[in-house]
Order: sequence, then C-alpha cells, then structure tokens
Amino acid sequence: MQNKHHYLTKFEPSLWEDLKRLKRLDGQSINSLIHTGTRRLVKERVAEIAQVRKTRTTLENMVSV
Repeated sequence: MQNKHHYLTKFEPSLWEDLKRLKRLDGQSINSLIHTGTRRLVKERVAEIAQVRKTRTTLENMVSV
C-alpha cells in the first residue's frame, strides 16, 4: 500500500489562473497537472545533477593525467 502525502500550499494568483485554464483546455484535474509538472521537474533536476557529476568527473580525470 502506498502512502499519500497531503501538502497544503499557496499559489500565486496568476499561476492558479493558468492551472484553471489548463484544466478547462485539456480536462485534467489540477492535482493531475501538479503531479505531471512535479514528475517533469524531478526528471529534469536528476538529469542536471547527473550531467554536473559527469562533467566534474571528466575534468578531474583530465587534470589527474
């Protein structure tokens, strides 16, 4: 069984309006839109971290030669 975490947050009014517009356009719930955005953000950040580590390792290897 998966745990669900409830997280109360505040949105800037313009961002909230954008979310409501997207909800009307594609029929997804605001919760679904937030989950989709969160998944994309996590994937993007993990890729950035991996790239930084790869670059750092490459530089360290070049210097230690």
